[in-house]
Amino acid sequence: MAIHTQLLFQLPGHASEHNLLKTGSKLAEWPTGINKRLLENVYTSAPMFATGTIMLNEFMLKLKLLKNDKTGSGPIHSLEVGGWTGGSSSRQSSHNHHRRR
Repeated sequence: MAIHTQLLFQLPGHASEHNLLKTGSKLAEWPTGINKRLLENVYTSAPMFATGTIMLNEFMLKLKLLKNDKTGSGPIHSLEVGGWTGGSSSRQSSHNHHRRR
């Protein structure tokens, strides 16, 4: 059994990281948009990124609640710089959409 297959079997929660590491030399293709879904999956679901994203979302929610208390409602603008996938901001947007209902 190949090492990659063993890792996927033994640590399924880290599958996105294992798949990312398996790409190796193809990492240079990402700025062109190739394999964007794989990278997006790492940013949105990999345990090593998910915790930071959850903390960021909680911070943004508290910031919005604080802003609403002081100045009324209104958008909070953010700029995401990183892997060009929108992984962090897509979770925040989804959370905000859900809260508006």
